[in-house]
Amino acid sequence: MEYDLTLTRTTEENELAISVENSLVKCEPAMQLWKKSHSNTTWNLMTVGGEYSPSRRLRQVCAELQKKQGALIEAQYNVRKKLLKAKRKREKANRFFVRGTKKELLLLEAEELEANAERVREPYLGALQDVQQLSKLHDTLVAQIGDLTRENIESHEAEYWCARAVRQSLRGVRQSGVIDSGNQELLEQLGIDPHILLALCKDFLIGETQKTLSSDKLDIFVTTIAKELKVLPMNRVDYLYGDNDEN
Repeated sequence: MEYDLTLTRTTEENELAISVENSLVKCEPAMQLWKKSHSNTTWNLMTVGGEYSPSRRLRQVCAELQKKQGALIEAQYNVRKKLLKAKRKREKANRFFVRGTKKELLLLEAEELEANAERVREPYLGALQDVQQLSKLHDTLVAQIGDLTRENIESHEAEYWCARAVRQSLRGVRQSGVIDSGNQELLEQLGIDPHILLALCKDFLIGETQKTLSSDKLDIFVTTIAKELKVLPMNRVDYLYGDNDEN
């Protein structure tokens, strides 16, 4: 991007403006790196990866894609309008009867519109790169989930809540040796006995003898337990709303 910050003022001010222009040009390569809203690492591990199941990660990806889609459409029309307005002003300035400061003002306004359009274009390109990364995550997650049916998603939802409850409970046990009342309530809502899960969490923590900083073993524990427990929320629904003698 070209910068022109000089104004017809003192020599000292113009020298400072030129120095700042050169500084901006020097910083441009680094500035270009951060046109995206997030790095791929942030997308993969925090924004999307922070969810507890492939279906919830896909849900987050789709939500982000919808926001990006709206922003891209808005930016696209914003750029086109600014460039059209700039074109009209240049055409008006080039008419034979437009002279002097009026002509200069029209050309300056056209230049300003073009500069603003360029400023919109850069984050637009960054958003395109974000969409590319989100699209890759979408394809990976769809392959993990399989059929995108309501029944399949509901099955993944049960596993999601089990994984979330187990991980939150494990954090409480690691910190204080107990599952706090809030997570006990969540477990009960899911049809999971907090006392049994407490014992499982303690056994896992006692058995953590592998000296490694990786959290893979934690993920495997949570995922394995969640898969075993996911039938309990479904049973709980049947118990609460099904036709049985205990209700």
